[in-house]
Amino acid sequence: MEYYTLLASLLFLIPFFFLIVKQLVQKSQNLPPGPRPWPVLGNILQMGKNPHISLAQFAKMYGPLISVKLGTQLVVVASSPASAAEILKTQDRLLSVRYVPKVATYELSVIDQHSIVFSSDLSNHWKFLRAFCRTHLFSPKAVESQTALREKKVWEMIDFLGSRKGETVKISEILFGTILNTLGNLFFSKDLCHLDYERNTSEIKRIFRYFIELGAMPNIADFYPLFEALDLQGLRKQTEIYQSQLTNIWSEIVKEKRQATSRHSSDFLDVMMDSGFSDLQINILVTELMGAVLTPQPQQLNGQ
Repeated sequence: MEYYTLLASLLFLIPFFFLIVKQLVQKSQNLPPGPRPWPVLGNILQMGKNPHISLAQFAKMYGPLISVKLGTQLVVVASSPASAAEILKTQDRLLSVRYVPKVATYELSVIDQHSIVFSSDLSNHWKFLRAFCRTHLFSPKAVESQTALREKKVWEMIDFLGSRKGETVKISEILFGTILNTLGNLFFSKDLCHLDYERNTSEIKRIFRYFIELGAMPNIADFYPLFEALDLQGLRKQTEIYQSQLTNIWSEIVKEKRQATSRHSSDFLDVMMDSGFSDLQINILVTELMGAVLTPQPQQLNGQ
């Protein structure tokens, strides 16, 4: 029994041994300055519970462009308007490829073919998706056309708050519901949840909240890819469950739209359908766009 325990311990420690040796013999690279990383762990311990605050402090010491090691992964952080503009505007074609998180539920080939957020290849199809979303969602003309919808949802929120005068309410819940309904009307011409969160529990609200939280949680497989297959924290398994539930919701909405004999409004789903998008393409694009808007900021993740 002791022999098998020793053997298992050695097998577990061997990968860490190679990581230490690799970092010790690794040649210096032309990288931005940053805090000195520990072997194996990198700068994980220095990030603390509020990584956005730690990065801001590092920027004061090392400059607007810094590099940190999170486990085995190198991360370069731009913390000034000038350096961010250099990455996002001047060098956008060179640096537009995204890192695919290990909780992603689709194969890389599917992501590259249908995703706009996590595509690892700047293909012509990815460029088409970016131009498509810019034209129909983010252009000045599109944003202006959405003004009436946004105002309507804000007034609905104000009216609801007025109806609860003198009572204690959870503003975060009401704001989350308002944003979700605004996106629901923009994409599908329908509300997705009730603002009265105490009396009307919305399933999609619960699913989206957990789905986003799972995507924002630190995953050991992202820091040490050799553990990806093990899914030690179970994050990928849980993400698959909520991804499947979201897909079922979108599929029902798309099915209803496709079977409708007439359309009373023209929303983003209509535009996608008229452009020949498949159900899988619609599912992935809608989930990514809504997730990007609903993803909380670091201080929200820490309960502040």
